[in-house]
Order: sequence, then C-alpha cells, then structure tokens
Amino acid sequence: MLQKFREHINYNFPFLKDKKLLIAISGGLDSVVLTQLLYKLNYNITLAHCNFQLRGKESDLDELFVMNISQNMYPMSKQNDATIASYVS
Repeated sequence: MLQKFREHINYNFPFLKDKKLLIAISGGLDSVVLTQLLYKLNYNITLAHCNFQLRGKESDLDELFVMNISQNMYPMSKQNDATIASYVS
C-alpha cells in the first residue's frame, strides 16, 4: 500500500514533497491512514483537529485518539473545540 501511495503522490502531486502540509484529521479511518502514510514517507505535515462536540462523549474520544496519534508522530499544533450546535439552532 505504501509503495502504491508513494507512486500516486509522486506522479500526480510531485510538488508536495518539499511543502508543509496541513492535514485535517478527524480520527476516522481515511484521515488516520493518510496521516500515517505521509508520516512514513517523511512528508512535512502538521495535524489539525476540531472537536465540534456534536456527538458528546464520542467526539471527546475522537479528540483523545487524535491527540495520542499526534503525540506519537508530531506535536499537535492546531486543535480547536467549537460548540457548533449553538450556531445551527
């Protein structure tokens, strides 16, 4: 999987290698896998996570999960809590 991802990125996005990338990570499978692949390929990434508090405890658990990933790879530089429900109602 890593080799196919490397080939895809190198062919379609060769300009990314020397850039700083901001990765929005929700804690879901797709953003976690993207983060891990870019980390293994030594890309310069920063992780960003926003806890919108829409799913109560589950949202808090996602935030904790992302913080643990971040501490193992990179310092979490962007994190935000937002009570979005007050804006929608």
